[in-house]
Amino acid sequence: MTSRPALLLLVILAAGLGGASLRASTENDAQRRRLPPGAALLGQVVDAQSGRGLDRVIVELDGAGLRRRILSDDRGRFLLAGLPAGEYRINASRSGFLNGAFGQRRPAGSASTITLVDGQWLSDIEVRLWRPAVLTGFVTDHGGVPITGVIVRAYRHERVPGRTTLREVAQAVTDDTGAYRLASLVPGNHLVGISAQQIAVTNNDTGETFATDEPEVVFPPMYFPSADSAVAASTVTAESGRDFTGVNFSLPMLPVLEVSGRIDPATVPDGQMRAVRLFLARPLDPFVAEWPTHRYLGAVSPDAEGHFTFTRVPSGRYVIEATLVASAAPGADAPESPERPGRLWDNQPVILDQKNLDDIRVTMQPGLEVEGRTRMVSSTSRAAAQPGKLMIELEPLFEAPGIRPQTLMTDETGAFRTGPVLVPGRYLVRVGGVPPGWRLQAVMAGGIDVSEEGLDLSSGFVPSGLQIDLTDQLTLITGTVRGEGPFADPTATVLLFPQQDRSSGSMAARRFRSVRTGRDGTFSLRNMPAGAYLIAAVDGAEADGWQDPDRLTALRRSATPVSIREGEAKVLELRRVGAR
Repeated sequence: MTSRPALLLLVILAAGLGGASLRASTENDAQRRRLPPGAALLGQVVDAQSGRGLDRVIVELDGAGLRRRILSDDRGRFLLAGLPAGEYRINASRSGFLNGAFGQRRPAGSASTITLVDGQWLSDIEVRLWRPAVLTGFVTDHGGVPITGVIVRAYRHERVPGRTTLREVAQAVTDDTGAYRLASLVPGNHLVGISAQQIAVTNNDTGETFATDEPEVVFPPMYFPSADSAVAASTVTAESGRDFTGVNFSLPMLPVLEVSGRIDPATVPDGQMRAVRLFLARPLDPFVAEWPTHRYLGAVSPDAEGHFTFTRVPSGRYVIEATLVASAAPGADAPESPERPGRLWDNQPVILDQKNLDDIRVTMQPGLEVEGRTRMVSSTSRAAAQPGKLMIELEPLFEAPGIRPQTLMTDETGAFRTGPVLVPGRYLVRVGGVPPGWRLQAVMAGGIDVSEEGLDLSSGFVPSGLQIDLTDQLTLITGTVRGEGPFADPTATVLLFPQQDRSSGSMAARRFRSVRTGRDGTFSLRNMPAGAYLIAAVDGAEADGWQDPDRLTALRRSATPVSIREGEAKVLELRRVGAR
């Protein structure tokens, strides 16, 4: 026999989830109907593509100090009653679908909160779930023989402050037919790649491993279809609920080689040789920060005399990166302070071509040191303000083991010095603690503004006298976003980004801005650098992840050009556009 609360739920849902009639029928008699008093949420979980209700979905409510979990019925419907006033989130999960949440407009998009007052009933709650995408293919040698046990990885471009990086999102291993399946992917564009791996030689007829007098073989790292860099790779678009086939690799077999050498003992402090770490890696990509599992082939430590060997290396171009966080630099009278130890480094290019290398000499060098000063550039006749203490951060725009952002404070005059702690590479310079009424204008190194592309220390050369300019010429863009007709849109997000498309390189995060409109549809963007921009208003629920290069490409087609000069203020009126 159906229980009274369950019967009530069926009656409510069959009536079309009507909020007004539901509220009228339940006020003052919730206890008689065996429903707890308080607010309630009525909703449905649906397949985002077909709109069909999904059964057996785990619906989780979180907020106002409580957490509840229930299952949706055979039409995807659910009722959460007896809720205190407060803010809530609704999450949903089901086998065969990506996890979802109320408010999502696209896979892995941002969720929305629900605000309830005492006794309120909401009946228009819809939670969408997307089916994952799948990429499949085969891995063979150049003769078409399947290769078993190869790890294949899927990567996605990810915009992080100042750079574009590749993030690994899935991996799979080939079976005895050479097939692999990258499942549970968020729909969108991916790169597919294989890092350098040793493989077994197999019998083409039986599939069994067999002994051979031939040298062992390996294959080099590559991206689909046969690219040795992320920039040259082909993008694969994975769609929700579909298997994208044909992402195949034909791998060149290369002999196993060795790279060996010695670290000059005179360049390493006594007793610290075994603390040196040597990494064999592909050269840094100047446009995209590669995921470490793809770029790095191996890591070793030297013996007490400094000898080292990398084994099972395919032929190609590499770099040996050596690093040591040392308690004292060679020849120093006293060790560095424990708070900021010195770093020793060396980068050795290696070209491996069909034969072993055994004469690599590594000479550890003191870490690179950057010093400079901040300057206040005033546009008025008032006396220049003292910069005071500011926070300076140098963030590496490359992926390397053990390399982290370096943060330090300026002194009262605005001067700063990193100490010998940096290794070659490109660094984004950030400034924190800027006084009110001022903003970062430029980061000058050797007469060039590097605030956009970063400070380039890749060659090991450090420009003298880094100068960071702050200005009181503030910029401002304000306006209103219109929805349908003349009405203001309080649910939009306004996006601002540079007109010049440099998505393959690095750009300072300060040129990318987003802000939600207020209740009256107005917005305000402050203190962006002078320059040429594009501006667009999108649905707030679709704004997350908007800095992804593919979404930026789509936004550029509908965004509005706008230029802003130093100290200028502009007022705009925008119409909401699609973010996809």
